[in-house]
Amino acid sequence: MLALFDPARASYLPTLQHCGSHLNTAFGLVFRTPFPCPELFPAPGRAPDVRVAYAPVPAVTRPVFNGTYNQIQFQDGTFTHNKTGVVRTWVRGGAEIRMQRVPYVHDDEVRYTFLTVVMTALLLQRGILPLHASAVSTARGAFLFVGRSGAGKSTLAAEMVRRGYLMQADDIAPVRLGAGAQPEVVAGFPQLKLCLDAAAHLDQPVQGTARVRPKEDKLSVLRHDRFRQAPSPLLGIVLLEPEARDDVAIRPLSSREKLHTLIEYTFNQSFLDGLNRRSEHFRQVAAVGNAIDAFAVRRPAQGYRLQELADRIETELFPHRKT
Repeated sequence: MLALFDPARASYLPTLQHCGSHLNTAFGLVFRTPFPCPELFPAPGRAPDVRVAYAPVPAVTRPVFNGTYNQIQFQDGTFTHNKTGVVRTWVRGGAEIRMQRVPYVHDDEVRYTFLTVVMTALLLQRGILPLHASAVSTARGAFLFVGRSGAGKSTLAAEMVRRGYLMQADDIAPVRLGAGAQPEVVAGFPQLKLCLDAAAHLDQPVQGTARVRPKEDKLSVLRHDRFRQAPSPLLGIVLLEPEARDDVAIRPLSSREKLHTLIEYTFNQSFLDGLNRRSEHFRQVAAVGNAIDAFAVRRPAQGYRLQELADRIETELFPHRKT
């Protein structure tokens, strides 16, 4: 695909023309990208921590993962990812990203790949713990909602934002150890990913709301106005467990369960060995687990019962009502 970057073909690739240079911030970092990122906050005039460029990327020749749509390779700490039919990406040192996109691919597909799998590799390279979670900020600090796909993490976060709390992350919640080994949540970006039935329960309009990516039944709801950009102390983790039951039950997790939960819900933890981060990751999750509280919240799998669930969490777990 080197012809993609041949100047003679530029006139036939409208998505690559006149993109300019854009400075945006997320995950406590400033990114300079050759494409706009409406999901992020602009950061004009700030020096970039991470430089993203369109450039040729070597093919994945020795994949450690070789799926139909994703191929991944590690070499000397460098991460190479091929998203079939979309973009090939190379990430080095937590500071440099090269992207070689397929002609005529939709901009949203490229940006989606950049903001998900590529971003988690970058965060791991920088020693930041990316948890697969939604984060909301209370007056004293942040809580993370974790759980399997469909557990309702984003839906619960959206309900808490509607009640007056601030969103801090969705999907990727970055955690780092601050002074005195106190874990803190670094702000992600103000996009909530809501499935269509969740949007209906939240009175979120569907018409006129962008999709997370083309042809996907998830809405991209941007809440720049209800977002906390500053880091927050991490106070607790809420593990959502839909079950065949009729009520909401809350119990604290043991130390062993906390550790298991943090490991299980590390985003793309399969990257750790290739990036030589396995030992550091265990040290991080052990320190986080020792410093915070964690709870399992079992909720009925059938029926949303969203108000009841949010009431119980707000009353029993959140230390203060609002930010």
